[in-house]
Amino acid sequence: MSLLTVYYLYTVFFLHFVPMKEIIFWGMCAVASPVCAYVMWYARGNGSVPSLVLSLPITALLSEGYQLRDAYLPENTHYYLIPILMGIYLIMVIVLLFFVPTSRHKFFIILPISIMLSFIMIYFNVLGRLFGGLNVVL
Repeated sequence: MSLLTVYYLYTVFFLHFVPMKEIIFWGMCAVASPVCAYVMWYARGNGSVPSLVLSLPITALLSEGYQLRDAYLPENTHYYLIPILMGIYLIMVIVLLFFVPTSRHKFFIILPISIMLSFIMIYFNVLGRLFGGLNVVL
């Protein structure tokens, strides 16, 4: 919160620019980040609920990374970035899969759950329904 406060104070006082929608959006992200940190800490536990909790961020990354193939970039010369971004999403998934689970057994539970939930999210376009107009709003 302190980083955002200083950044937006600088933006308002020195650059004379007030991006109110961005301030609200990033403020909400900063407020939600401790909850996300607690969820990831809880996901390192044992049992079926922590495995399901850990599969949710992996599912979100897989679904979002897959749906980048439909991304629209205004410049025709920037379409080469889409496979690079998809690779970055895949790296984030691999890092989550290999560093967060506490045992190999948990890895083999999380991977199929994440893949099944990703197929469901892609088929029903869950991310599009939740965040479809986000770039229009901001």
